[in-house]
Amino acid sequence: MNGFEIIDLKKASFMDKVLRRQPRENAFVEINNLLACVPILKLDEESIENCLDKYKITHEKARSRLLDFYSVLLRYFVIDYDISKEEYTKLNHLQKIFSLESKEVNSVHRAITEPIYKRHVMNVVYDGILSSKEKKQLEELTVRLRIPKSSAKKIYTAEASKYLHSVLRASLEDKMLSDGEEKELNTIAKNLQVELKFTETAEQNLIRCRYLWNLYTGKLPKVSVNIFLDKDEQCSGYVNAKHYEISNVYHPVKYSGYHDSRGRYGREFQSGRIPTNQIAGKSMHLKDKGTLYFTNKRVLFNGTNGTKQFFLINLIGGSFYKNGMLLEQETGRDQFFEFRGDIEALRLIFNTLMTNSRK
Repeated sequence: MNGFEIIDLKKASFMDKVLRRQPRENAFVEINNLLACVPILKLDEESIENCLDKYKITHEKARSRLLDFYSVLLRYFVIDYDISKEEYTKLNHLQKIFSLESKEVNSVHRAITEPIYKRHVMNVVYDGILSSKEKKQLEELTVRLRIPKSSAKKIYTAEASKYLHSVLRASLEDKMLSDGEEKELNTIAKNLQVELKFTETAEQNLIRCRYLWNLYTGKLPKVSVNIFLDKDEQCSGYVNAKHYEISNVYHPVKYSGYHDSRGRYGREFQSGRIPTNQIAGKSMHLKDKGTLYFTNKRVLFNGTNGTKQFFLINLIGGSFYKNGMLLEQETGRDQFFEFRGDIEALRLIFNTLMTNSRK
């Protein structure tokens, strides 16, 4: 009855028999059996107190176990996602005969009913749309589960915002935020009736993601620089850098020492020399320090020892690393520029400039 089943009393242990006492756990077994056999509204405080007094258990020590019984009854009532008026009356009666405080009971209600409401909210919002029918269903569920409107609103806002931010995280996996993705986020926020809020740091990150998207789509900035450029030449970015020239080097490798061989009188050890071999490798030579400019015609390095320019049309491509970029030329040696800064933005600028130079 009401989610409770009759259970057998615990048998006395050897020590209980020696001390002539009953197992104290049986106090709660008897209360459980009362709840399983007697209608809730017919139970009274005296019957509960008799069970506790019989086993010399104070009400204060029994409080947590009595609260557990209340929880069992509440869980049984919410199986159908509805606490009826009759069931609510039974819960209030049990609270009274157990002498439970409202604060304790409210905590149990939140722990049991709010996760149910939360699951329904998750199912509703995770398509990014809250229809009028779904909104009405959620409102009815809060009434049936007797969840305060303020608590229900808090749960809904938290789950809807969580879904909205999951969409945002997916959009930012490539570290860019397109106009279409931002429009979709605003549409979802409007549909779910939540506001997309960001910390100051997160807002700055979004600004950067929009900036990277603009670079990716060819919307390059026009940067004023203190160097001479052609009339139709524009600079889109620059950075302080060190210029290295890459060349092939060959390292001679030889070996001299003892080796063994079979001679006339068996195994012999002889000193000798293995012919010299060469191992090819790459070497970087620091050429200059200065500023590296990216324009729509060339990559220009303005250093203390002079100016070097690499026209985009003559480049095979470029590879970016954590500490700089490698320029690959059709003819001549490759060049490496070491720098720190916004590598990702410079990579997108260079890619766009190279693409435009081929049109």
